[in-house]
Amino acid sequence: MMSRILVVSALLVAVSAYLPHEQESQNLFISFVKQHGKSYDVEEMFHRYGIFKDNHAFIEKHNAMDKGFKLALNKFADLTHQEYRTMLGYKRAPKRQQAPEFHVSNVAAPSTMNWVERGACNSPKDQGQCGSCWTFSARASMETTWFLKSGRLLSLSEQLCLDCVNNGQNDCSTGGEMHDCYLQVINFGADELESVYPYTATSPGVCHFNNATSIPTPFSSYVQAVNCTNSGSTYYCDENALKNAAALTVISVAIDASQQSFQFYSSGVYNEPACNSCDNLDHGVAVAGYGTESGQDFWLVRNSWGADWGLQGYIKMSRNRNNQCGIACDATYPI
Repeated sequence: MMSRILVVSALLVAVSAYLPHEQESQNLFISFVKQHGKSYDVEEMFHRYGIFKDNHAFIEKHNAMDKGFKLALNKFADLTHQEYRTMLGYKRAPKRQQAPEFHVSNVAAPSTMNWVERGACNSPKDQGQCGSCWTFSARASMETTWFLKSGRLLSLSEQLCLDCVNNGQNDCSTGGEMHDCYLQVINFGADELESVYPYTATSPGVCHFNNATSIPTPFSSYVQAVNCTNSGSTYYCDENALKNAAALTVISVAIDASQQSFQFYSSGVYNEPACNSCDNLDHGVAVAGYGTESGQDFWLVRNSWGADWGLQGYIKMSRNRNNQCGIACDATYPI
């Protein structure tokens, strides 16, 4: 690996000798390669370097505009935007099974909630190069809800849902929906810990659930936390109902994460008017609380790209901005 880095360094230094303004970019790229353990052949290296420079220019331009949230180079900096979007694995089925009940919006929700600070969330996990976000979203809600029931914070197996839902057909390329993970575990009548059934970021399509190593599950059903309604040409989803639900537990939600600004989010309250509302939702995440920062209401959202993305694996997404990014369109939790 070290020799490959030296080759990259030597080639880029040769380029910068002719283009001195490239020096900053080449230094950043070499640091990026070292930090994230990247390995390319020569042709691929120059290809990825070009993408890296384009992404860096986008980030610099955004940050100079002072939009209230910052972007930064991260492990996705050598990916084109289209390559990045292959990780967004939420796929809503055309004929979706309806939840057995809707959440009743009569909770006296506090003005702020943070389930992370209350010790009810595991550290953000990393789905890797697999469109399995829906399993991580579901498990985040299941882990917190189980903790609030039992006082035990377990790490549940995402791989179980990836392998077993729909006989493994909801694979890394196909994606899926969060409620199917709940229903699969309920159907088994038991669950598996991640330590027993570890995540591999692959989808062989073979279910390895084993009653002998499983643990009883407390879940019996799930709730659709927000009832969205059509009013003429307007599709309305009540963010206040999501707030009421998020005062009870961590909520699995689907969002539009397709914007390049989401790819490189670093800090601040994410306010992206280009986000779709309820159309084209493509990523499963989890609402782990809510609050207000510098006068801006936000949802505290747990992602599944590891603790080295965003705010240690989290993003503060705009709240009370007309359901921005569709965060209230498909909000569920198990019961």
